[in-house]
Amino acid sequence: MTKVKRTKKALLVSMLSMLLCCAMLVGSTFAWFTDSVTSGKNKIVAGNLDVELYHTNAHGENEKVSTTEDELFTDVNGDPILWEPGAAAFETFKVANEGTLALKFELALETADANTVVGADDRDTKKTIADVLKIAVIDDGSEYDTRDEMLAAVKEHAVTLNEYVSGDKVLSGKLLPKNATLPTPSDEWKSESQTFTVVLYWEPGPDDDLYNLKNGAYASDADADSRPGELKISLAVTLLAAQVPFESDSFNDQYDNKPFMTYEKMAAQKEADEAAYKENKPFRIGEGEEAEYYDKMNGKRQADFLEMLQGDGTPAVLTGDFELKSTGTEGYKGIEGKAEENGIYRVDLNGHTATSNWIFMRAKDPNGAGYDFELRNGTMQSYFSHYCDVDVYGAKKVLLEDLILGTFRNGDWQDKDDNFAEAGKDSWGPQGNYGSGSTQVNGYCSPIKIFMNETSNGEIVIRNVETHGGANRIKAYKDKILIDGCEFIGSKGKVTVSGSYKADPEALYITGADGTSVDIRNTTVTNKQVRLENAGKVTITSSDLLAGLKIEGYTQVTLVGCTLTNKENTEPNKYPAIDINSGSVTIVSGTYSFDPSNTHNVHLAEGSTAVHEGDVWIVTASK
Repeated sequence: MTKVKRTKKALLVSMLSMLLCCAMLVGSTFAWFTDSVTSGKNKIVAGNLDVELYHTNAHGENEKVSTTEDELFTDVNGDPILWEPGAAAFETFKVANEGTLALKFELALETADANTVVGADDRDTKKTIADVLKIAVIDDGSEYDTRDEMLAAVKEHAVTLNEYVSGDKVLSGKLLPKNATLPTPSDEWKSESQTFTVVLYWEPGPDDDLYNLKNGAYASDADADSRPGELKISLAVTLLAAQVPFESDSFNDQYDNKPFMTYEKMAAQKEADEAAYKENKPFRIGEGEEAEYYDKMNGKRQADFLEMLQGDGTPAVLTGDFELKSTGTEGYKGIEGKAEENGIYRVDLNGHTATSNWIFMRAKDPNGAGYDFELRNGTMQSYFSHYCDVDVYGAKKVLLEDLILGTFRNGDWQDKDDNFAEAGKDSWGPQGNYGSGSTQVNGYCSPIKIFMNETSNGEIVIRNVETHGGANRIKAYKDKILIDGCEFIGSKGKVTVSGSYKADPEALYITGADGTSVDIRNTTVTNKQVRLENAGKVTITSSDLLAGLKIEGYTQVTLVGCTLTNKENTEPNKYPAIDINSGSVTIVSGTYSFDPSNTHNVHLAEGSTAVHEGDVWIVTASK
């Protein structure tokens, strides 16, 4: 009996085991195939762009340039050199990539605060030490054991310091980060650093004594009680760096192929200027307020908008449209101000319209150091045809930005008609014939007229300005001129009608002197020509000169990516696309309505080609 029970129990356990196995087998037919792979922790790393400048001279070797107080071009003791004929100095600069990204750089020398020699007769000779010091650059960073050996190596390509700086020359290159492989081809790349040797020397010459402060001569900034002072100039080195195509993303290496240096520097300066500008608490003119002009001959004062300018950089800001008008029959008058030496005068139209004849700023002391003047952000309308909207005399720095300027009459700008609109009862001709009846008004307003201070190395910046009417006139000396993003619309009137003068033949007229440099970018000029006279070295980039270009005196023009034609000149048979009395033009690329390979003093840049297509020539730069 016991044996039977054990058999039954064993049989029951076996059956249960079989059922369990079947259940597991059935369940396994519904299971997913699985597998897994887990990546390691992927690092997302930001590259860093880090450039440093080291210098070696007679006193020290491979020292980092870290502050604005670092002494350069010193003697063997590290002291500033007292320059005299025969003296020479050198600096070997090493630009080093100390980051993890490839970079491109520009190394520039800049001068400032140059004083001049004043003769015993108290006349300023305009001579600076930059006129006599010579400079040369050795691209491979070579160093020399003796003065004679160094000067012999650089003599053939040395220029005066003034010529070098006014030509906006820069030393540039591309640097790889540490342990990177040079691209192919690698001519334009250096590994981690690049060196340049800059040589500065005074070559003895017959005019050296003109720079010797003796026999009553003195420095222009010398104290009146302790003349003669010291002839001097500030020389600074600026190094700028930016990204360059080398590293790649998921597509290619072109994501950082952007314009470089000049535009970045301008943008940074503009941002800094605006930040300083906003820190000042502005004076304001109330909305709709009208200032009245009274004739001084009647013993009454002139209500002068520019009296609000303090000369310390505090801007006068409009809060509404402003109109300066006479109470009598004299018509619209100007806004006049006399600037203190080294003053800073700022006017912000604040998006509004100022209606008068002109803003007229002039230096109280015409022989002084000049002043800074800024006008921005609004519209200036002139009602007189023979005055200017902005008339600046004796400044050392001028900024015109975000403006519309011109002669405005009968509800429109006076650049549309063949001749100037006929005047009515409230209109006056250029000779002051006020009063009744209609009078044909001769000439057009010059929207901009700037005559710079003769003694300073100044600067003119005209950015995003639109003008209508007559010629914009600039008289510069050793000044840098930048015109960017502008449109100059000359008058459509003929220059002469029945023997009488009617309209300016130019929409832009720049007269320079020794040391002037001009940079015109992204600008359109139409109806009347561009005229450059003794303008020095001129670069015109990505601009449309649609009414012709006239060159006179010492003027060397380089055209890059421009359109030059006379097809929109109101008198194309009289004013050609290119008119060169003296000077020269070098074409790099662009579209031209004349044969650039067969024109007086017009040259194609090395490697450029000109192809005739239809009625124009297409110039393409070598790649």
